[in-house]
Amino acid sequence: MKKLRSLLTVLILTLGLGMFLLPVFADNDVHVDDETGLISDYQLEQLDAYAQRISDVHNCGVYIRFIDTYRGFANNVVDASEYVFNNEDLGISDDGILLLVAMNEGEYDLCAHGNTANTAFTDHAKTKMARRIEYFLSSSDWYTACSEFLSQSDTMLTYLESHGEPFDTNNDPAYQQNKKEQEAASRSMKIGATFGLPPIAALLTCLGLKARNKNTGIKTEAHNYFARNGININRVQDLFINRTEMHTPLPRSSSSGRGGGTTVNSGGFSHHSGSFRH
Repeated sequence: MKKLRSLLTVLILTLGLGMFLLPVFADNDVHVDDETGLISDYQLEQLDAYAQRISDVHNCGVYIRFIDTYRGFANNVVDASEYVFNNEDLGISDDGILLLVAMNEGEYDLCAHGNTANTAFTDHAKTKMARRIEYFLSSSDWYTACSEFLSQSDTMLTYLESHGEPFDTNNDPAYQQNKKEQEAASRSMKIGATFGLPPIAALLTCLGLKARNKNTGIKTEAHNYFARNGININRVQDLFINRTEMHTPLPRSSSSGRGGGTTVNSGGFSHHSGSFRH
């Protein structure tokens, strides 16, 4: 009986120890965390509830982490965000986006992982999100920077669901307008170089020749322009003063209207990082 009790005790202790050693793969319920103390507890509760709601609606985890430094576990902010994402088991079924802010380094990273996140948060979408987030981070407005990230994340995920395609360069009106303006400016420069510079150069050449020959008198009789023994023509050359060219436009590729897409590394992550201290 004593041996049986001893065996049961050993078995229970072994199972209990095994439970502590097994990794936890459940989705992380802490969506917004700040180890720097820059965001108040009340603000953290508001942000965490907002992030939880976005994650539940779109079935894609949205997370924010403020850390003091990534020194000691990563060489740069990109590696740090991937470490945090994996180590804290972020994402819903490994699908989500993380805003990591490292205060000592003054750097941030937008890190997406998984099919939904990498589809919704294209390179162009993350770049556009980062402009507003970086502005508020550089102004030390931490709460607004977090709110902006959550709001933009909700917008990008909603856009993907409602349009069936991600927000990208091909459907961003501001980007398309800027592209048209740049193309128009480039055409104007080419036209100026083609039709403006040659006439000016020709005019300057003529003025230079005129200045050198201004003392030469104009002959009034034709024989003054012929050799004394007459004209000996030994070469004939045709000179054309007009030229007609035919231009045939080439059809554009059908892929020209597509967006830029998302750059995903071998680990399945896509990033946009930057510094908010300049």
